[in-house]
Amino acid sequence: MTTLDEIEAAAAALPKEEQKKLLKLLEQRLSQNGVHGQNGKNAAPEEKRLSIRDMLNNPLSVGEILRPFGPDDDFFGEMMEDRKF
Repeated sequence: MTTLDEIEAAAAALPKEEQKKLLKLLEQRLSQNGVHGQNGKNAAPEEKRLSIRDMLNNPLSVGEILRPFGPDDDFFGEMMEDRKF
């Protein structure tokens, strides 16, 4: 068995008692690695919040510029023309 589908099919074919033993074994292994199961406190690891320093050291990239800005690319002017006061 090498794929998750094969493992799930094999586990489903086990008797209920064997499934319970397997589940208990997997929960023990996960808790040893610092991951808790459904009844645990930390089902998913917390995401690290980024600080300003993190953002400055690892700037976000939105991709390359496809073409340079030209006189037709007056976004601010377009926004101001659509103002409604």
